[in-house]
Amino acid sequence: DGSVTGIAANGTGDISGTLTNATSAPVTVTFTITPTANGCSGTPITTTVRLNPIPNAIATNSNQTICSTNSIAPIVLSSAVAGATYSWTRDNNVAATGIAPSGSGDISGTLTNTTSAPVTVTFTITPTANSCTGASITATVLVQPATKGGAVTISQPNITPVVRTKTECHTATGTLYLSGHIGNVVRWESSTDAGNTWTPIANTATTAAYNYNGLTQTSMFRAVIKNEPNCLLAYSTFSMINVIPNLKPSPVIATPSTICEGDSSVLSSSSSYATSSQLATGGSFSNSNPTGWEVENCNNCLSSGGSNDDEGPFQLSSTNGKRYSGVDYTSNGKFAIAHGEGITSYMSTPVFNTFGLTNATLTFKHAYNFLAGAKGEIQLSVNGGSTYTTIQTYTGTLTPTDPFTAAANSVTIDLNAYLGQGNLKIRFYYYGIDTVPGNPTGSSWAIDDIAIPDAPTNLSTQWVDAATGQVVSTSMTMTVSPTQTTTYAITSYLNGCNSFGTDGTEYITVVVKPTPNAVATPSSQTICSGTAITTMVLSSNVASTTFNWTRDNTTAVTGISNSGTGNIIGTLTNTTNTPKTVTFTITPKANGCTGTPITTTVLVNPKPNAVATISNQTICSGTAITAVALSGNVASSTFNWTRDNAVAVTGIAASGSGNISGTLTNTTSAPVTVTFTITPTANGCSGTQITTKVRVNPIPNVVAIPSSQTICSGTPITTMALSGSVASTTFNWTRDNTIAVSGIAASGSGNISGTLTNTTNAPVAVTFTITPTANSCTGASITTTVLVNPTPNAVATNSAQTICSGTSITAMALSGSVASTAFNWTRDNAAAVTGIAASGTGDISGTLTNTTNAPVTVAFTITPKANNCNGTPITTTVLVNPTPNVAATNSNQTICSGTEITAMALSGSVASTTFNWTRDNTVAVTGIAASGTGDISGTLTNTTNAPVTVTFTITPTANGCNGIPITTTVIVNEIPTAVLGLNQTGQTACYGDSANLSVNFTGTGPWNITYSNGSATTTVNNITANPYTITVPNITATSTYTITALSNSTCIAKPSDITGSATVTVNERPTAVLGTDQTICYGDSANLTVNFTGTGPWNIAYSNSSATASVNNITENPYTITIPNNTTTSTYTITALSDSKCTAQASDMTGSATVTVLNGTPGLWTGLVSTDWFDCKNWAGGLPSATIDAVIPTGAIRMPVIDRQSQYASAYSFIASARDVIINTNASITMNANSDLEVKRDWKN
Repeated sequence: DGSVTGIAANGTGDISGTLTNATSAPVTVTFTITPTANGCSGTPITTTVRLNPIPNAIATNSNQTICSTNSIAPIVLSSAVAGATYSWTRDNNVAATGIAPSGSGDISGTLTNTTSAPVTVTFTITPTANSCTGASITATVLVQPATKGGAVTISQPNITPVVRTKTECHTATGTLYLSGHIGNVVRWESSTDAGNTWTPIANTATTAAYNYNGLTQTSMFRAVIKNEPNCLLAYSTFSMINVIPNLKPSPVIATPSTICEGDSSVLSSSSSYATSSQLATGGSFSNSNPTGWEVENCNNCLSSGGSNDDEGPFQLSSTNGKRYSGVDYTSNGKFAIAHGEGITSYMSTPVFNTFGLTNATLTFKHAYNFLAGAKGEIQLSVNGGSTYTTIQTYTGTLTPTDPFTAAANSVTIDLNAYLGQGNLKIRFYYYGIDTVPGNPTGSSWAIDDIAIPDAPTNLSTQWVDAATGQVVSTSMTMTVSPTQTTTYAITSYLNGCNSFGTDGTEYITVVVKPTPNAVATPSSQTICSGTAITTMVLSSNVASTTFNWTRDNTTAVTGISNSGTGNIIGTLTNTTNTPKTVTFTITPKANGCTGTPITTTVLVNPKPNAVATISNQTICSGTAITAVALSGNVASSTFNWTRDNAVAVTGIAASGSGNISGTLTNTTSAPVTVTFTITPTANGCSGTQITTKVRVNPIPNVVAIPSSQTICSGTPITTMALSGSVASTTFNWTRDNTIAVSGIAASGSGNISGTLTNTTNAPVAVTFTITPTANSCTGASITTTVLVNPTPNAVATNSAQTICSGTSITAMALSGSVASTAFNWTRDNAAAVTGIAASGTGDISGTLTNTTNAPVTVAFTITPKANNCNGTPITTTVLVNPTPNVAATNSNQTICSGTEITAMALSGSVASTTFNWTRDNTVAVTGIAASGTGDISGTLTNTTNAPVTVTFTITPTANGCNGIPITTTVIVNEIPTAVLGLNQTGQTACYGDSANLSVNFTGTGPWNITYSNGSATTTVNNITANPYTITVPNITATSTYTITALSNSTCIAKPSDITGSATVTVNERPTAVLGTDQTICYGDSANLTVNFTGTGPWNIAYSNSSATASVNNITENPYTITIPNNTTTSTYTITALSDSKCTAQASDMTGSATVTVLNGTPGLWTGLVSTDWFDCKNWAGGLPSATIDAVIPTGAIRMPVIDRQSQYASAYSFIASARDVIINTNASITMNANSDLEVKRDWKN
């Protein structure tokens, strides 16, 4: 059959050659030999050759990469030749440990890379079957070294010495270096709480160097490393940057804080940096706290022991003898915290820092006896005592030694995690327990020789003038003498780092009280004896300043006192004949500060007198007075004078100096007496005043009212009333133009009145001359005038006419016989007819609008006027016919196509109006004519698929006048239509699925429809999509759908407007049941059965929760799923199913199949299912072979039987094999006839 090649199919003579088995199972080649001699053939004989196949080897996971110490993915070995065994060896046994250098069967285990570089381990695998060895294959595992964190340093790699801790100033900047790591940098992390929590640094590069910038607090830094592909994360060692924080100096004191200008203040400060860390060791205390300590206890109470064996309930005391729990302490002044009745208490250190340290520890000696439930804790705060973290706890008993110095009683606690911190505080906290209430016996804790880190510091302070920025001093104390209130900014320098900003700078202000000055206003003055000085107002540049003063010349000048305070006021009298100067000395004082004194002066002069030669005289207005000569008895006196009645009498000035002379004119109508008041002055002082008088008589005058006027010819003049300011005045008059103008006489006396008539055609002026006389004195003449104008007339063209409302009249031209005549006119009916004004001048033109519904006559009354004189009025008329209007009922309406409009009734306010109309859109909308008269009615049909607006234009006409057209509109909406169909031809749906129906509309949306399948009706409103898809859910039966109602926003469709139907065919969903559970051998195949309903072919997906597979186009029912090479027990379910019509839902897929894989010890007999040697299910981990022992244990369920007829024997070439056969007590192996057992080495029991 071609399965064995090599030796020919027939031949003669001896048989030799090479045979090659081309199959994967043993093949027996039978040679039939026929002897022939002398032409005669003998009886044939046969000889056989059993030809075993050469096994091959196949390895899963033959090329993989793992991380050191991880398990490899098992390399499962198989062959096309049944019963093949596999031996293997590997290389790199030193560089990669874990899996043995050689072995057999599948390869698994853990490999550990002992180097720092990737190592490739190559497994060489050789298959063997039926004593035949196949070609070797290889499988490789790349073993990455385990992740190594390496070290972070401040110094660069390979530079000595290695620096891992550094103290920096606030806002530090620098670089950290990572070296000695294996793997890639995943991220950098920092910690600000001594490594208790680590925070990833955002946006950091995954490089081996990290640049920190603007660091404001002590921080630890480390790198997170990971080697690929699946190695665990590793953390580098950390480096610490100790950041000296910004702290304000405190306290800052100014002594004194307020000074007078020119005085000094001493400024002093202390740094807020805790620079002195050491505490005095030993010592004792009772009712007061030890120096440097804070002590808190029950209700803030503190009591003393009193005597060595006092059993009192003390919370905190010096320990000098036996304590409550029977522990003796030698009297050495120990600090002790003891318990009496459930008390807690603690002792706290001051705040200290670890700046600049590379090593920090807390050391102390102690002994304690804590009863059950009591304890002592060492607690540390990084925020100055706001919160604490417990770093050490003590319970039980620690017996003291005597003296108290043994190592057993000495404690050292590492504080290196808190290097670079500036706000540290430690406390010893005692938690008591009251075992027997009322019994003072309790726990106790004695502590001595406490030492905390003492940070080396180089501390200084810098004082800066906050206003100028100038550095004033670098001493802790300085003396300043500012000239004004000054604020100083104080910062601390610690180890070369300057605190700065608002959180590192303190401010103190020295208030400088200004030295007051004094200003006197006025600072000097001159007065006359016996008068008040101008008040000397005293002021200063400093508020609330007080002023003390004294003066001189108290005998020569009297009045104001010799000394006083505040402003200086009063009268000074010079008792001598010469001027005297008084000097005031003024001293200012404010806020305890005295200013420099100033002086002011007052010059006090004596008073002079005056004598006049003429004391009284009388003159006529406009003549000179007799000169008045003035003199006095005080040398160098001057005489200043004033006079009254300066308005009534003019001429001589209202004031002057020296002798008085000149002319006076009386401006009134009665005598006026002018009084001169004369004041003598010497040295700026005025003497007693004297007077002299002059009587001045008035000159008469005349006034005419009115003094000029204009009249029309033939009218009376306005009477001219004549008067004067002087009593008893008489008035004589004459006039001219006595021929041109007649009426009033040519001359007369007294008031002037009468009528004047102009006998000419032009204006004529008449002049009257009037002369006043009183007391034999004649006053100046005056004149008055009367202008006499002639009387005008008027003539109008187009004096009667007719127009339509809103049109222009024919212009009326106006004229007259008198030159420059003006024409004023008015008209009536201004309310009924508008347009031309109710009055005007000149020719008449314009438009008239009749606001009524009937003709209206407008009469114009025209008055001529010339030189302000009116002539006789005339009239003209215009008949104005009204403009007709129109109103339409139902002027805007909407209808559906093919229906009648609501009739439009037309009317107007003008009688006998007719109405003509036209309309548009006569093609798109038919029915009513394109034009007509009278009311509008009829049916309109829209011939389009969209709404059409028909506009009617209506014009009214009456009395030959057309009115303004109006429009009315009718919107004619189209009737909607709908066609129902399927989204796709011949649509089918699965049971319970949805179906999509399609509706195509005409008309304007939105549309409203009702559809039905004969048993159920559904309405959908406000549809805007066209076409529109109807989704019908959960269809369970074949149905035909139709639309039963249709409308849009305007019209309702008729049944004939709705067409089409849609039939949806419903198919059942497929189902599948998976089974059944089974037990198989390691590496064998499992067969699962699936039973379907529905219409094939089917498509399924099945899963064992870790892997999913799919099978498509299945036509068999039931269908068998074969799962090869099973190595673990799994449960399979169907996760997806479809047939040629539908996709199943989860509820359509039921059943499961659990495949139990026997994965025990190979070659160990169990007899689980039968006695059949060849059934692998009877072995714990598969059949024995030439490389695997057969172990038959005592107490197996069944004992093995080797039978060539077994249904499984062919897979093993019908031969049972084992390396060793081990039969335990009471166990057995049975071999049936014609059966074979090959034992490679030995039998054992």
